[in-house]
Amino acid sequence: MFPEVKEFAFDTPAWNLRTNSFYSKLGYKEIKRDKEFVFYSKNRTLE
Repeated sequence: MFPEVKEFAFDTPAWNLRTNSFYSKLGYKEIKRDKEFVFYSKNRTLE
Protein backbone atom coordinates (compact mmCIF):
# COMPACT_ATOMS: atom_id res chain seq x y z
CA MET A 1 0.00 0.00 0.00
CA PHE A 2 1.39 3.44 -0.97
CA PRO A 3 4.74 2.19 -2.36
CA GLU A 4 5.92 5.72 -3.25
CA VAL A 5 5.64 7.02 0.32
CA LYS A 6 8.99 7.44 2.09
CA GLU A 7 7.78 8.84 5.39
CA PHE A 8 4.61 8.61 7.45
CA ALA A 9 3.87 11.53 9.79
CA PHE A 10 0.84 12.34 11.92
CA ASP A 11 -0.27 13.67 15.28
CA THR A 12 -2.38 12.28 18.09
CA PRO A 13 -3.80 13.86 21.26
CA ALA A 14 -1.25 14.09 24.07
CA TRP A 15 -3.85 13.04 26.67
CA ASN A 16 -4.45 9.68 24.95
CA LEU A 17 -1.77 7.50 26.55
CA ARG A 18 -2.95 4.30 24.85
CA THR A 19 -2.45 5.54 21.30
CA ASN A 20 0.89 7.14 22.17
CA SER A 21 2.15 3.85 23.59
CA PHE A 22 0.77 1.94 20.60
CA TYR A 23 2.51 4.12 18.00
CA SER A 24 5.81 3.94 19.89
CA LYS A 25 5.61 0.14 19.91
CA LEU A 26 5.07 0.21 16.13
CA GLY A 27 8.36 2.07 15.68
CA TYR A 28 7.10 5.62 15.23
CA LYS A 29 9.39 8.26 16.73
CA GLU A 30 8.11 11.27 18.61
CA ILE A 31 9.36 14.33 16.74
CA LYS A 32 7.50 17.09 18.58
CA ARG A 33 5.15 17.63 21.50
CA ASP A 34 3.03 20.59 22.50
CA LYS A 35 0.22 21.09 25.03
CA GLU A 36 -2.37 19.25 22.97
CA PHE A 37 -0.64 16.94 20.49
CA VAL A 38 2.23 14.53 20.05
CA PHE A 39 3.70 14.41 16.54
CA TYR A 40 5.12 11.16 15.19
CA SER A 41 7.14 10.17 12.16
CA LYS A 42 8.43 6.91 10.70
CA ASN A 43 10.69 6.50 7.69
CA ARG A 44 9.86 3.66 5.39
CA THR A 45 12.67 1.36 4.36
CA LEU A 46 12.23 0.50 0.71
CA GLU A 47 13.31 -2.91 -0.49
